[in-house]
Amino acid sequence: MKILKPQSGQFTISLLIQKYKQKTISLLFWTLLLLSACLLSGCEGPSTAVLPGNANSALADGSELSLEVKDANPYFLQEMIERLSAVAEDPDETERSETDAEQYLRDFLTGCGYEISGQESAVEAVRFADDPEADIILLIANYGGTGAYDNASGAAALLETARLLAEFSTDTEIRFVFLSGGRRDLDPVRGYLENLQINDAGRLLGAVQIGPLGRNVARKNILSTSDGKPTFLAEQIDRICEAVYGEGIPCLAHEQTIQNVLLRNQIPTVVYQGSFQAAEQGTILDRPSLISYDFLADSVDVLSRTLASLMDTGTPSMQAKAHFYNDIRDDAYVQGMLAVLPFGGSVEMLETETGQQGTLNAVNTDNEGREILSYRYPMKWFGVDQIIDTDYYFTDGQLSSVMLRADSAGVEYEEAIERIHSVYGEYTGFSNSPSGIICEWLLPRERLRIELTPNRDGFDLVFTEYDTPRHSYAADILGASRLEELFKRFIPESAREHIRLNCYSDGYGKSKGYLERDEKDNNADEDSLEEKEAENYVLGLDLEDALNDESGWRDFYGSVDTLMRLYGEYLKDQKTEPYYQDFENRFGIAESSAADGSPMAADDWSAEEDWITGEGEAGKGEENFPDFVESFRLFVMAEKPEENLGEWGDRVRFFYEYEELTEYRSQVREGM
Repeated sequence: MKILKPQSGQFTISLLIQKYKQKTISLLFWTLLLLSACLLSGCEGPSTAVLPGNANSALADGSELSLEVKDANPYFLQEMIERLSAVAEDPDETERSETDAEQYLRDFLTGCGYEISGQESAVEAVRFADDPEADIILLIANYGGTGAYDNASGAAALLETARLLAEFSTDTEIRFVFLSGGRRDLDPVRGYLENLQINDAGRLLGAVQIGPLGRNVARKNILSTSDGKPTFLAEQIDRICEAVYGEGIPCLAHEQTIQNVLLRNQIPTVVYQGSFQAAEQGTILDRPSLISYDFLADSVDVLSRTLASLMDTGTPSMQAKAHFYNDIRDDAYVQGMLAVLPFGGSVEMLETETGQQGTLNAVNTDNEGREILSYRYPMKWFGVDQIIDTDYYFTDGQLSSVMLRADSAGVEYEEAIERIHSVYGEYTGFSNSPSGIICEWLLPRERLRIELTPNRDGFDLVFTEYDTPRHSYAADILGASRLEELFKRFIPESAREHIRLNCYSDGYGKSKGYLERDEKDNNADEDSLEEKEAENYVLGLDLEDALNDESGWRDFYGSVDTLMRLYGEYLKDQKTEPYYQDFENRFGIAESSAADGSPMAADDWSAEEDWITGEGEAGKGEENFPDFVESFRLFVMAEKPEENLGEWGDRVRFFYEYEELTEYRSQVREGM
């Protein structure tokens, strides 16, 4: 979905023309007001800190409620992000504390007339309705310890929505919930749900989780649910966006941690966020200047108008319609057909990803004396519309195997073979047992072993992981040619003389790429002395991590980001170039080369490298500063590496000293 400002002649419907005129008048009014305020007081802009201090708010006495929702104000949004983001725009200011952000939220919302809950894990503002059977909508965003884009932008969008709807006439109960901590921190959301008081859960229309919004580069937003099917609220957001901007918002399948926890607690949730994975996320470069505040205001307008359409006192209750949409959700976690099992992960990691809390049902030790814990979870597998008790076994705290006990799944042994075959193909081996044939699947690309054993009550299905060599693909294989194109597009020709691309896979979700030295051909007499002394390399890109089954990009920007990291490793290892030596002399850091042939996994680079978020703390050197490779990646990928950020900024800007690298940065950004 591409959100653009309505232009003259772009749309024909009267709603758009009216909206455009209203926005023009509104912006002119605010501009004149701001100029007057600046001349009189010398201030740089409006302060939202004093805006809501209306002691006679309409919420207090229920009078003079508005029948029309106003447009979002980009100036207010900018100040909100500056107040909520972990790092201020001015580098001389101290970092924002979570306590300051919480107090700002409480003061602002109280000034708007909202009732604020006393929970420790969340700031909750509620618009109550007169009818005790009124519909309920939850709106949730994180605010603590965040960058401007991730996720002060989401918190600001929710706060501005609350401001716009503070005096809007309603017969619907709206709860604005601001959770402390990052978007992977489950403690605040669990704490909030434990204290959530809703007498009748049937009144819930659902929840909208607000993620990062307002990035300049992509100017696109998406909706996401755990299965890609729209919830009732997702359908309403899409409908309003299409009516106002002429194009709807796609709903994609993507699981997120808070979303999963809400879903497990019978709250159908959709995530509303930008589609762009910013290189600056998780770094000090994630600053307020990155946000397009006009685009962020447009995104808020879609959300506020969606809510206004549901809050309107002239509309009937939407509970029946919402339940029709939301009934596609289930208590059990639905395991995706080709979803990667998190072998090697902890119980906490599994429960974070699924949003479930398992039941410890066995404690044992293996022959080597290692502790084995078995946790049971209700899940659905292979499209079977019935809950299958699934046991996850953790050896020394790490997931080592998964067993499905299908005695109550309603699926016979032969049907189980057919369902597995439809996903993974024909079984690769079998053996006889007293209960029947034991089928085995060995899947090198997925690094997976599957064993199906019949028994008296049904069958046992066991998944385990095993190591396999990298599987290389020829250039004519579907998808490999696209990686070859990416390689030629973003790696300079001079470097490609010494780098050979290998399209490989070790299973989706494992390593994303690697760089290793290649054996040189010393028998070539025609090579010059300089060419013989130059190192040759193999740069590997994992085909399954880069592309989906249809040979489309899983995340184009993320694939370019991977390539930039690997090219940074190549530059670091060049003895004939001054880059790394000068970097080391400047910043006094001695680092070992990573061009030793070991693959670089997703976990080496971030805590969570998915198709949108990409959060993490990897790539940091001493005192949490970026190392050579991370500094080079940010130099190329970050939108504004020229920010004055002390040594952080010095390391990123270091590469501007080389004309050829500056030109390379421009070429990459134009190519994206």
